[in-house]
Amino acid sequence: MRVEIRGKRGRKVPVLLTEECKRCTNAHQAERKSSSAAKRDYFFARPLDAKTPFYGNVAIRKHTMLCGAKQPELMTSTGLRSSKEQCVKFCL
Repeated sequence: MRVEIRGKRGRKVPVLLTEECKRCTNAHQAERKSSSAAKRDYFFARPLDAKTPFYGNVAIRKHTMLCGAKQPELMTSTGLRSSKEQCVKFCL
């Protein structure tokens, strides 16, 4: 399954999803229809009464602290993306 997300400068970025990811996104969308977030345009939208948006960097920082990493300050979204790219290159 191919979906497009908004990238830098508003450009569309294609993302290929596995069958498992497709099943998960379909399940998420089905559950979402019964919530107040269904009225929002974004797939991972917050409920209508939420006062603040989601911040990915804050979530990463929080969970790197909770997981007990030796140097959690080194685990950033940029670093994780770079590690993922290196792993993909290695696997190819």
